Amino acid sequence: MVIYEKLSPIMAMMNQRYFHNRSQKRFGICSSPGFEFAYYESPVQVWLNELQSLTEVESLSALQAKSVATTPESFEALSIRNAQISIQQIRLNSTLIIDELDSIIDSLPVYYDNGLCYIEEKFQDTFQKIQSLIEICKRKGCDFIVNKQLSTDVIVICEQTIKFMKNSIWKQNNNVNNAQIEANVRKLKESFGELVDVTIKKESLILVTSLNKKTSRLCLKWSLLALWQLTQNDPYMCRLFIENQKIINYLLDIVQNYYNISLDDSNHIKAAAIRVLTYLSSNRDAVQQILQEFINNKYLISILLNENNEEEIIQKEMVGFLVQVTTVFIDNNKDKIIVIIMMNWEV
Repeated sequence: MVIYEKLSPIMAMMNQRYFHNRSQKRFGICSSPGFEFAYYESPVQVWLNELQSLTEVESLSALQAKSVATTPESFEALSIRNAQISIQQIRLNSTLIIDELDSIIDSLPVYYDNGLCYIEEKFQDTFQKIQSLIEICKRKGCDFIVNKQLSTDVIVICEQTIKFMKNSIWKQNNNVNNAQIEANVRKLKESFGELVDVTIKKESLILVTSLNKKTSRLCLKWSLLALWQLTQNDPYMCRLFIENQKIINYLLDIVQNYYNISLDDSNHIKAAAIRVLTYLSSNRDAVQQILQEFINNKYLISILLNENNEEEIIQKEMVGFLVQVTTVFIDNNKDKIIVIIMMNWEV
């Protein structure tokens, strides 16, 4: 409906008051001097506009995903990418939450008239972040039995701690049981950390499993890229991946046996696998697994070093890998595993 109205200061004030609680109002200049037209959108149209703005990002993501996942291979590659994003998101948010819990512990002891209200408000804010992270885990399909039980435990501890703080504030007693608050927060850290571990391990399994599917070049590239980014300078992620002992076998197998029609693609994939091995080798358990593979396959090290490959990218990555693997011996020259290797290698 289009309404034409004469604009005067008095009428403008009346119109502004009259339409204050009505739907949105849009003005445009009419051809007649001194007149404007006002188009009043219906409540349904206003709701549709708001809905569009709220769902625009989500819809765009869905459309992009649909355009990528046109084949089974691309659909699997998309699931690999989603797993990586999920891990990064959970890792970042959980680190911030743990830091906040540590800050609360460091703030103790507190008293009714000195810090208790601040700690209670800060804990409430942290609890909201924990709830948001739990919802993220559920949306990612991680709401299985173990995850669900841990989520329930975390929420119960948070609610009990908040209730305890509120009771202390209500009693207005300076004899606050700081020991109980600290015990609850430390227990929360432990349960929350276990929840994060279980969730990330489930997502990590997608990345590790995809390494064994060498027929899919696309999936292999995406999984190696994800592992490259996740393990770089992150001892926590390296430890979680190493707990899945197959990852070392899969990566070494790619370095030895992966070949593609395109030699350039093969070299880049091998170089990426070597780089991931280098990052994982910052973990001592990973080094032991790698050296054990060298022991089991006496010719593996000679294959890696003597392969007729003049590609500079592979040579550089191989040098970095060998330096990282042997660094562990610098701190312990009497490591027994050196003796074992020297007795079994026949290079």
